[in-house]
Amino acid sequence: MKNRMLLFDTDIGTDVDDALALTFLSIVAKEFLWSVSVTNGPVTVRANAARTILDALQISDIPVFRGISKPLTKDTTNFTSGKEKVGISIHHHILSTHQLLNKIKISHRNSPIRIISTAPLTTIAHIVDNSRVRTRIAEIFLMGGSSGTNGLPLKEHNFTADPKAANLVLSSHIPIFIVPLDLTIKYPLTKNEINRFRCSTTRTGKLLWRWMCNWLETTNHLSNNDKLFKNIIYLHDPITCMAAIHPQLFHWKKIHCNISNDGVMQLFGPNQVNLCTSTPSDIKNIILSVLNTCL
Repeated sequence: MKNRMLLFDTDIGTDVDDALALTFLSIVAKEFLWSVSVTNGPVTVRANAARTILDALQISDIPVFRGISKPLTKDTTNFTSGKEKVGISIHHHILSTHQLLNKIKISHRNSPIRIISTAPLTTIAHIVDNSRVRTRIAEIFLMGGSSGTNGLPLKEHNFTADPKAANLVLSSHIPIFIVPLDLTIKYPLTKNEINRFRCSTTRTGKLLWRWMCNWLETTNHLSNNDKLFKNIIYLHDPITCMAAIHPQLFHWKKIHCNISNDGVMQLFGPNQVNLCTSTPSDIKNIILSVLNTCL
């Protein structure tokens, strides 16, 4: 990773793939994982959820920052299920967005920072809007967008939750690498793969199993119109983390795009980005082999 320091921005909560992603990063890239920030809605709860995962992994030296709660775009809805607090511990050392900006300015001055975002881009837009901070950012890898192929919706949550923030980030002139829903949706976990967590004897494994059950219970009540995401766990965010750690293993295509006012990724416009078009064929096995080490 050429000595990149990683900032992981997440909306960790009911959707368990954020927790899986943070666990994956903490295992395979701990020496580079420099900070974690949380975004969107109940950020204090989300920050405590991230801290709970790190504590379960016995990691105390990675700070967690409370990012921006409200989207820049008016009249958008934060995705929360009312179960964001399941299984988390309350901590009193969660840091602020202002402290995050200061840390970016002064820490590791000779080391470029690579951002991984698996959340609405509200906090990242706030970061890149600061000219002194923006110069420290080398690349941004993000999970977002959809082409609408194979029955997928055109609207993907991370972009639709804050389209204005998404466009601000894409127009920042920082190299952007997008891992879209079209790719990540290909990797659902099977019942057997999920049930391996059920038998875990570790604190981390038990926590992930509890959050998996919470997610499956939550999505079991989705309407038929959302059956694509009903009662299934996908590896959207761990795949994005893998792409950020080993981008050379993925295929990328330079495109120009824009994010519409309702959050649809349009394949034209002023913003040049790198769009992921394929993943390693064994990507799911790689991720699961890492996650299984904490069971």
